[in-house]
Amino acid sequence: LGSVPDGPVTLEASQIDVAGNGGRSPPRMLAKDTVAPVIQAIAVDSGALATNRLPATLSLASPDAAFMAVSSSPTCVNPIYVPFLPVSPVVLSPAGADATVSAKVRDVAGNESECAADGILYDIVPAVVSITTPEIFVNSANAAAFPIGGTC
Repeated sequence: LGSVPDGPVTLEASQIDVAGNGGRSPPRMLAKDTVAPVIQAIAVDSGALATNRLPATLSLASPDAAFMAVSSSPTCVNPIYVPFLPVSPVVLSPAGADATVSAKVRDVAGNESECAADGILYDIVPAVVSITTPEIFVNSANAAAFPIGGTC
């Protein structure tokens, strides 16, 4: 079927046995699809640079996808497919580092997309803020404004 274009295909078979008896199969309709789906967009938490919450949200855009495989491996090794969802929860790891989420999609014919990935900083460390200004009094002379220093 290599030279047959994608689309509906009708298959029929016939045979003549050694005694000269002929037979023909009923026609069988098949669909030929050799075009892999494409991941048009992938984003963790809508493309944010960082997050501090789990699960994060993975968004995928792939109109022809029927199944998806999501992984924390940037190379999509040994994909395990589940039904396609355009938005799904995803667990990030490790905490305090850049996390990569990769995905492949597959159509109903079994064609697989290329691996696509997005990254996000998964940061659950609270910010440290300190005031370094020595104790001062707020009085009538500085009530409107007074200097404060600090670090974060």
